[in-house]
Amino acid sequence: MGQPRRILGIDLGIASCGWAVIEADENAGVIIGAGVRCFDAPLVDKTGEPKSAERRTARAQRRVIRRRRQRMNAVRDLLRRCGLLPDATQDALALALRRLSAACNGRPVTPWALRTAALDRLLTNDEFAAVLGHIARHRGFRSNSKRDATSNAADETSKMKKAMEQTREGLTKYRTFGEMLATDPRFMDRKRNRDNDYSHTPKRSDLEDEVRSIFLAQGRFGNPIATKELELEFIGKAFSQRPLQDRESKVGKCLFEPEQTRTAKRSPSFEQFRFLQRLVNLRIAVGRVERALTPAEIRIALAKFGTHKIYSYKTLRKDLDLDPNARFSGISQDHEKLDIAARKGQSAYGTCLLREVMGQAPWRSLLQTPAKLDRLAEILTFREDVKSIRRALEETELDPTVVDQLVTATREGMFTEFRGAAHISALAARNIIPGLRIGLVYSEACAQAGYDHSARPAISLDGVGSPVTRRAFGEAIKQVRAVGREFGPFDAIHVELARDVGKSAQERARIGKGIEERNAEKDRRRQEAASLLQREISDDELLRYELAKEQNFKCVYCDSAVAPNGFAANDTRWQVDHILPWSRFGDDSYWNKTLCCTRCNQHKKGRTPFEWFKELPEIQWQTFIARVENLKEIRGFKRRNFTLGESTPEVENRFKKRNLTDTRWASRLLAEELKHERFKSIFASNSGRLVYARPTSNCPPGSTTKSSCQRRGRR
Repeated sequence: MGQPRRILGIDLGIASCGWAVIEADENAGVIIGAGVRCFDAPLVDKTGEPKSAERRTARAQRRVIRRRRQRMNAVRDLLRRCGLLPDATQDALALALRRLSAACNGRPVTPWALRTAALDRLLTNDEFAAVLGHIARHRGFRSNSKRDATSNAADETSKMKKAMEQTREGLTKYRTFGEMLATDPRFMDRKRNRDNDYSHTPKRSDLEDEVRSIFLAQGRFGNPIATKELELEFIGKAFSQRPLQDRESKVGKCLFEPEQTRTAKRSPSFEQFRFLQRLVNLRIAVGRVERALTPAEIRIALAKFGTHKIYSYKTLRKDLDLDPNARFSGISQDHEKLDIAARKGQSAYGTCLLREVMGQAPWRSLLQTPAKLDRLAEILTFREDVKSIRRALEETELDPTVVDQLVTATREGMFTEFRGAAHISALAARNIIPGLRIGLVYSEACAQAGYDHSARPAISLDGVGSPVTRRAFGEAIKQVRAVGREFGPFDAIHVELARDVGKSAQERARIGKGIEERNAEKDRRRQEAASLLQREISDDELLRYELAKEQNFKCVYCDSAVAPNGFAANDTRWQVDHILPWSRFGDDSYWNKTLCCTRCNQHKKGRTPFEWFKELPEIQWQTFIARVENLKEIRGFKRRNFTLGESTPEVENRFKKRNLTDTRWASRLLAEELKHERFKSIFASNSGRLVYARPTSNCPPGSTTKSSCQRRGRR
């Protein structure tokens, strides 16, 4: 019988750290110690949200309020200096509107009407001040990110931008945005957004055009105050916006070159490093014989790299003129159209795009200085403001023509895919590439460059961004040290890692089919709803229509009828309610929403249907249950949410995806930290090792139950 081995097992969560120490031999194991360290996760008790998120939201709101106050103070001071306001006090603009209302025998005067009148007649000083102050306070949206440089064009991921673009389509019938909101029947009920409806949001550029039109019209009517100097100064103060902060200072250091920061994922050197690493690991099989690519074959593939954004297995087969019977190990014939190094993307995207934008001649000259090419990719990736990008490009001593080409391409949104940092610096990638070119594997290429591929950086608590992860990681380190002092040293440490199991091809096909059917159903219902309202509808209105339709256009709570067009966003008689309160259950899915009358929503408050009806006569709860059962389209989770009784804590305290993410991160950090030299003393000998194991219990649905060693056939 062999010598018993002492093993420490760690199971880490966001609020506890379980441990056990066993003495194990070939036949059996004996537990010699076990326990759990419990601690409070930095989460808000009521909502389960991180406390840092609550603080961050409050801090952001204070910042917005402070900057708005500073901006409006500057605008009022400008209006005072030019003679439109008698003073620059905080209520100066409100007093101007009151004076106008008093002059009209108490009839309210709205800034919207004045913004329209400014185009047709001469304004008084109070009217002109009210118009400019109103525009300055509600100045619209403009993104100064390079990713939105294409005139803030709408994309499929932004509800607000899509709604803005749909609203702007009607702007062609009017002279200004203010005139459209003042006179268009669509905006008669309200002028502001509500319930995730962004159709009333103006683009800041449209408001700037409106200011120019107003000043032009007032100058035409002989207003002596409407000068070009005032127009430019007002636009500068009312529409000023701070540039986005560059992210270069936030990029981490390289493990191999501590003085260097990690490079951009789209830098040519890193793309070439990743491509070569994949080629070296690739195996070609003919029959049962497998072989690696020769250095000559690697050179052939590398010569073609960068001519196109994608380099697929099919392209490699053609470039190497492989035997038709040869196949790539682990790659089916259907997958040969995929990229070699970026299975879900394009491995040479950055290299190819830089070449296209700069042109062949500048590209060939810069190939002699690859460090400068990598620097260009880092600037385009980590800098957000276009002015900052131009300034950094000029510092690289590029030809001014090339700088202009790169800045123009940035403004046109061509570099929106330049995002993310690599795991090593550009210098380290360039040093490792020579070894990969001659066919050395990653560890050998690192050794040739003088790097230790197995080195691990020391982990600082200050470097962990998530407070939940930081707390769990810190408590786990304390626990390991305490257990090590009492039961150590150990022959091995097992750390549980939370992972999701991949879905089978049949499951993916079933999910894909369901998504297609759902999209087709949404398109059909969107057309139905649009025909009822006689106009295009927003995503929020589509949600309200689907809820009303599945409820037979009745409020589920009180059985009152919902009007056929009651799903319109501006109809405040009906509201979308979370069946199980979102603040307690964290469920914002379609299956936890219903369209109800405003009265029921106000009376229900933050309670479940059962908690609300429990205070009413029993017959009302039974009637409600029968009403839900008779609605055939309400089934599954939604029916459960409606009829959920006293067992709410089980649902309320369910495992959340956010907690799983924090658990993954903390356990991974712990496993990496225990490999560090400072923990060498807790191992019995140099043969001490870590075994990564995935959870076997207390896991959310979909998690694996086998360790990585078991999956590879080892024990």
